[in-house]
Amino acid sequence: MRKKAWLLCLVAGCRSAPGPGVETADALAGDRCSGTALWNFSVHASGLSEFEGRAAWASAVEPQDLSGKPSTIVAWMQGHVQAGALDLACLRGIPSNTYYPSVAVVVDADGSGDCSPNDRVVYFEEFYAIEGDVELSGPSASHWNWKGTDFCRYYFDLSR
Repeated sequence: MRKKAWLLCLVAGCRSAPGPGVETADALAGDRCSGTALWNFSVHASGLSEFEGRAAWASAVEPQDLSGKPSTIVAWMQGHVQAGALDLACLRGIPSNTYYPSVAVVVDADGSGDCSPNDRVVYFEEFYAIEGDVELSGPSASHWNWKGTDFCRYYFDLSR
């Protein structure tokens, strides 16, 4: 059985599986993670004990051209801070992109149930391109406006 699984991963291009305690996007209701794209998107943030039990969201946005508009949320995950950490994984959830794609991770610090200016930005990064797995870690500085658009709407409003 092990040889068959290894061969399937070799042929299908599997990446390493998430460790214990990692919430995978395919297991969480409402998440957007295709599972058919090229690259993994994972978040491993620590030092969040003040937000224990709070909801958190991670998003990867892909512009369609160099103007940044239009753009599409290609991966969106939700989870909860557990034991002061946030671990999320979207396996094969993001495609290659060379139009300055970006990612953001927010913890619902105010408990409102949605992204708002009172929440904690755990991670934000804009890339020149995505041509490999995106693995985020750490808390980082807050960043609320990007390219003149509302941060929460740009990264976390799935109806846009």
